[in-house]
Amino acid sequence: MTIKLFVLLVFLQLPIICCLSQTSTYLDSLLNISKQYNNYETYFSEQSELGNFYVESGQYEKGLEIYFMLLKVTESKNDSASIALLYNNIATVYRETGKNDLVYKYASMAAELSKYVPNLSHRADIHNTLANYYYENYIDSLALENFNISHNYRLQAGIQKDIAVSWKNLGSIYYELGNTDLALDCMHTSLQIRWELKDTQGIISS
Repeated sequence: MTIKLFVLLVFLQLPIICCLSQTSTYLDSLLNISKQYNNYETYFSEQSELGNFYVESGQYEKGLEIYFMLLKVTESKNDSASIALLYNNIATVYRETGKNDLVYKYASMAAELSKYVPNLSHRADIHNTLANYYYENYIDSLALENFNISHNYRLQAGIQKDIAVSWKNLGSIYYELGNTDLALDCMHTSLQIRWELKDTQGIISS
């Protein structure tokens, strides 16, 4: 059985597992098998998914443990792109857990390395994380700078749902800066895209 088939089978079974401890047992089994897999890219991908699962289920410490473990591996490989992604993941966890100083530390390091990340949507996410830090700490000029960088990457990536989000982000920061007309233009553009996509949830949040 290949590692990808194993991973698929595990995650197909997760929705029917009622007990969190049982879920952890399945994931720990995945972790042990993944460690034996000698393909670096696959290993990184599977471990990242595992870390993301822990974070999304609120098990932040376990998620961070995997991210920092992967950080050591990627640093040994001088893999700047993967290091940037991990920094961003770590910053996001610290944002969720209210550790503001660590959000800035890892978000800014991720932004410095973002140019090595080939996926433009991922570059956008990295600068969006840093922009959110500045926005939430009332550093509006730097928030605008990074929201714009994120927006430009999303335009290049061409994923309309993400573009709608970045227009909304720009509208929010322009409003904070007192540029109401520009803020309304950005919000209108965001809403128009969401109407075209029939994104009901996005329309409501707008």
